[in-house]
Amino acid sequence: MQEALYHPQFGYYTAQIRSLGGRSGDFTTTPELSKLPAQAIAAWVMEEANASTVFQQAKTLHVIEIGCGDGSLAHEIFQSWSWWQRRRIRYHLVEISPVLRSRQQEKLQRQKKRCQWHDSIHSALEAANGQALAFSNELIDAFPVTAIRWDTDEQQWNELHLRFDQKTGLQEVFVPLAKKLSTKQNKHYSILQESTDKLKNGERREFHASARKWLESWADQLRHGSLLTIDYGEQVGSLYHRRPAGTLRAYYQHQHLTGPAIYQRFGRQDLTADVNFTDLENWGQDLDLQPIRLETLDQFIQRHAAPANTKSPLQSLDADRFVMNPIGSGGSFQTLLQRKT
Repeated sequence: MQEALYHPQFGYYTAQIRSLGGRSGDFTTTPELSKLPAQAIAAWVMEEANASTVFQQAKTLHVIEIGCGDGSLAHEIFQSWSWWQRRRIRYHLVEISPVLRSRQQEKLQRQKKRCQWHDSIHSALEAANGQALAFSNELIDAFPVTAIRWDTDEQQWNELHLRFDQKTGLQEVFVPLAKKLSTKQNKHYSILQESTDKLKNGERREFHASARKWLESWADQLRHGSLLTIDYGEQVGSLYHRRPAGTLRAYYQHQHLTGPAIYQRFGRQDLTADVNFTDLENWGQDLDLQPIRLETLDQFIQRHAAPANTKSPLQSLDADRFVMNPIGSGGSFQTLLQRKT
C-alpha cells in the first residue's frame, strides 16, 4: 500500500493521480461537493484562535493543512475569511505530491503571499514555532494499514502479506501477527483488545500503525495548538458492524473495488481504509493531545457554519443536503478535535 500510493515514480498520489472529482477523477472529496465544510473549518480556526490567549497575542496566526488535495478546500477557506481575518494568517500546506502541489499553487494564486508549502509537517511546525492550528481532511484513511484475518482454528490474528508469482501475479499470504507485534504494541490498537468470541473464521480488520508512527514523530513539536481530523470511520465498537471483509478498498474512476481488485492497477488507483477514531483519541492522549470533541461532520458544520456564522445561509442544494445528511457524508465522516495547551 505504501509503494502503490507513494512510490516516487509509480505512486498514485506522488506521480499518477490525474484529478480529484469530475468524470476524469477516481473519487470526490466532500469539499468538492459543497462549500459548507470549508466554511465550518474557517469558522473553527477563528473560534480556536479567539479562545487562546497565546493566539490572541500572536501577530501571525499559523494554520497548517496536512494533505491538501487540489487546493479546493484551502481556496474556499480563504474565501470564507474576511480581509481583516486573512491579514494575520500564515497558511502552511503540507503536501508530498508534486502533481497536487502544482494544482494547489494554481488555485491559490491570489493567496500565494500568505501561503507556504512544505514536504512534511515537521517543516510546517518549525516555521510556526510550534504554535499552530492544524487540520486534515481525508488524510489518515490513506495511510498504509496493517491488514489482518482471524483464524478460528488457531485462535489468532494473521497478518496479510503479498507474494508475487510471475504466472499468477500477486497472492495473499498470512503470517501470525504475534510474530510482528509485542504485547506492549498490541495495546496501541483497540481492535486487538476487542473480544474475539463472536468472530467467524476469515473475518478481516485493519489498523493504521503507520499513522501512529507518523503522529509520534511530530507531536512533541506542537507546543501549543489544536489538531482537527476529518475522515470517514467510526469508533471501534461500530467500525466493523456488518463488515466481515474489513474496510480496505480501492477507487478507480469512481468505482468502489474490493477483494482481488485492490491489487490491480498498481499506482493507478486509490487505496483506503476506514479510520478507527478510538485509536486516534488514545494515541493523542499518550502524546498530550487531549480529546475535546468527537462528532459527525454534519454536527461539526451545524456547530461552526450555522447561518449566523457564514457569509450566506445553508443552501438547499443537493450537494449541501448530502453533506449535511446523517445518512450521507454528514454521518459517515467524523471530526475529532484535540488540543495541546
